[in-house]
Amino acid sequence: MKMSKMESVRGSRMGKRDGNKKTTNEELAQERKTAGSSPTHHHLDEANANPLSTDMTGLAQILGELRDFRRDMKQQLEDIKSELVSVHKKIKETEDRVDAVEEQAQNMEAVLSKMAELIS
Repeated sequence: MKMSKMESVRGSRMGKRDGNKKTTNEELAQERKTAGSSPTHHHLDEANANPLSTDMTGLAQILGELRDFRRDMKQQLEDIKSELVSVHKKIKETEDRVDAVEEQAQNMEAVLSKMAELIS
């Protein structure tokens, strides 16, 4: 007796269904043991196959890059601030020296004026 194609497919599915469940469950248990993954990790792997999850992964990567960029910018800002403090110190020292030289010049001018008075 010859079976139709549909009957053979149905029969093969039915015959393999119980075996596939065992195999699938056994395979999953073996994968979890060898990979060290938990059922939650397995669900995360399934979620990664989802396009929305892929978008979230991309967004998480972008967020990480933005954090790194922000950290770098913060460091650069701190470096610039310390350079500004250093420059302000040097400007203050220079102003103090200029003031001292101007005072010496005024004192010299006063001395020369008095000498000119004494000579005349």
